[in-house]
Amino acid sequence: MTYTLDNLESGTRYNIYVTALSSFGIGDPSNIVRTKTNGDRINYANSVENIEEIPYYFQPLFMIPIITAIVIVIIVLVITYRIKSQYNAPDGFSTLSSKHLAYNTTTPRYSFDKTSKPLMSDPGN
Repeated sequence: MTYTLDNLESGTRYNIYVTALSSFGIGDPSNIVRTKTNGDRINYANSVENIEEIPYYFQPLFMIPIITAIVIVIIVLVITYRIKSQYNAPDGFSTLSSKHLAYNTTTPRYSFDKTSKPLMSDPGN
């Protein structure tokens, strides 16, 4: 039996092996045949860069998740800012945002009774 492989690139090395498939399952692979197609290799360097020459931090598998995370954080910050600006608390209900805070706590009261004797711990005794 003869099989023909189509759509191979010229000047490219290929590793080819064959397996059998039957009602009993998949057979073991044959020995690997290493071959190279005839002709000159087509240079795609002008249109597509070699992905192995690009540093790992510029490869798509590294950059896409990072860019996605940054975009999500920015969207959450913008949405939070817009929601917060829509629901400002009325005057008197905002917490620590008012510049004119009144002193509304209780003040200590001192007894200035002049008839009592001074304590031994008071200075001047």
